[in-house]
Amino acid sequence: MASASPLVPALALLLAAAFVDPPPALAVQPDARSMGSVGATTLDRVTIDDGSFRKGGKEFHFIGFNQYYMLDKARRPSERHIVDETLKDAAELGMTVMRTWAFDDRPTGLQVLPGVFDEDTFRALDYVLDSGARHGIHVILALVNYWPDYGGMESYVKWCTHSTTVANRSVSEFYENPACRQMYKNTVQTVMTRRNTYNGRVYNEDPTILG
Repeated sequence: MASASPLVPALALLLAAAFVDPPPALAVQPDARSMGSVGATTLDRVTIDDGSFRKGGKEFHFIGFNQYYMLDKARRPSERHIVDETLKDAAELGMTVMRTWAFDDRPTGLQVLPGVFDEDTFRALDYVLDSGARHGIHVILALVNYWPDYGGMESYVKWCTHSTTVANRSVSEFYENPACRQMYKNTVQTVMTRRNTYNGRVYNEDPTILG
């Protein structure tokens, strides 16, 4: 049987397959000394052994759910409690994995322009991940969307073609246009290397993130 190895998040797999240029200067993150203690609430890492997920020395079987709007709720102080309440309810129902949006490619979102990220919105994503850890729920981060909601691929096509509309274009250019591809790779790198402002963990080292 193969020896257990850490489950590398899908974010890392994307980056490893990419020839990534250094991203442009982004929002400055707070000094680590101003953050909470690292690993205050840390989940056991999920690993892969002989084709099976394992956690804590046992096979890891899970019930998962999709909740796209957690980032939206976390960035609104009056609605942030919904994040904790949702994860608490899910944990009580025996759910241990959540898929959620880790993107919002709009002027009022997370990535407001190519390589330019809103720090307050990034902190909201930090909060979602920290809350997931506190409630024993691993998180799968979706980094882009085919549909125009929250920007998604349409925003990348507009950015890389310097267009204000995709009316005469195909969203499939996201896959084909080298400039679009590089913009997305830079986004992946930015998310991977983000340090959580609530617990100090770097995303690509955080066992909360399943993929």
